[in-house]
Amino acid sequence: MTYEIEALTNKITCVRYTGLVTMEERMAVVSELCTYKKRGQPLRLMIDLSPVKHKMTALEQTLFAKYLVSLDEFEFAHIALLSKKAKVPKGLLDISIHQASLRLKEFSSEQEALTWLGN
Repeated sequence: MTYEIEALTNKITCVRYTGLVTMEERMAVVSELCTYKKRGQPLRLMIDLSPVKHKMTALEQTLFAKYLVSLDEFEFAHIALLSKKAKVPKGLLDISIHQASLRLKEFSSEQEALTWLGN
């Protein structure tokens, strides 16, 4: 397994990836995260991409982003992407900007990401 999902607080869930991450594993994470959705509360996720070695292709980024924003469980979700370089995949950013019900922001500091998610 190249990821771990943990509850950081009652409201914030964290996904930590390690090593090489495939598109299939990213889809599996999203499916698992859908089970964490509490009724009446938007998902608040911190996704740590810092140690990820695999970069998605432009097509994979676009397909993954379209899949993500199509899910009811991700409506109104707050997603903090944590990366050493603070570089959100372009396809994900482009689609989320046009998706009014999804808030996505990138961070290079875990504390800043958690502060933003707590608001």
